[in-house]
Amino acid sequence: VEIGDRVVAEDVAALAAFRRRLRAPIAPWPEVGPPPAVLAFVESRRTASAAFRDRLPTGVVLPRDWAHVPTMGREDLAARIERVVPDDEDLARLIVYDTSGTTGHALRVPFHPRTVALAHAFAELALERNGAAFEPRDGEVACVNLCAQVETFVFAVSFSVWDHALFAKVNLHPGHWAGGPEAARRWFAHVRPQLVTGDPTSFAEAMRWDLPLAPRALLSTATALEPAFARELAARWRCPVIDVYSTTETGPIAGSVPDGGGLRILSDDLYVEVVDARGLPVPLGTRGEVTVTGGRNPYVPLLRYRTGDTAR
Repeated sequence: VEIGDRVVAEDVAALAAFRRRLRAPIAPWPEVGPPPAVLAFVESRRTASAAFRDRLPTGVVLPRDWAHVPTMGREDLAARIERVVPDDEDLARLIVYDTSGTTGHALRVPFHPRTVALAHAFAELALERNGAAFEPRDGEVACVNLCAQVETFVFAVSFSVWDHALFAKVNLHPGHWAGGPEAARRWFAHVRPQLVTGDPTSFAEAMRWDLPLAPRALLSTATALEPAFARELAARWRCPVIDVYSTTETGPIAGSVPDGGGLRILSDDLYVEVVDARGLPVPLGTRGEVTVTGGRNPYVPLLRYRTGDTAR
């Protein structure tokens, strides 16, 4: 098996520009439709992707008709991905990510290596907003991703965009450690990752295994993190615990901040709506389905994509 981030020089330059963009203030969104940058993206893909052509026929005027544009959903990616990928997109660098999400319904998502690299910038921003220092260095372990599953793919790699610092995905299951939890404790005491990522289940298992972690921060994704458990984790490992809302299809969307006021949007390159069953935006404070528009992944442009998650 060959493992690597497949980052090239042009990706490094694009990531540097994206890091600068993330630190610029997000302008208030207009009352109708997405902000100018996302609207320009939609118009640029309007005739290039069959999924966009289906939903934006001649006569639809944006942003005026935005709330009535038909939504996309997981089925579009699972059963009609060829209609989502733009006709003019170069597939030479395509990689495929398999995920079952939390539903068990498998989804194969085409990815661009540059899209994957952008996740590093979001992690940096989330850490920065929570006052956590992060200094990845060549040859040191920057991050470990925790899983707690019967079976999962585990690996180690270095990240070009983090000065070739090291990363490992590990599984907290006794069958994955020849010496059981004690071997895991020795390993973590040795590698001492600056950042530990995972989900609430894997963090609960890390507590049960009594892992000797000393991270700058914990970053939780995949499923909702209860505030009480976040406080318990923070007290156990004496570091910020950051809840990040992200999906495979969209990448990172929002992250928690120290004031405890919910999750804050991370970037203006995605337009996030909360809509009802008809696809109409719901009033402020009303629960609805999180719906996302944007083009962070050139192979999967999203137009009012229903995530299946609810929020206010």
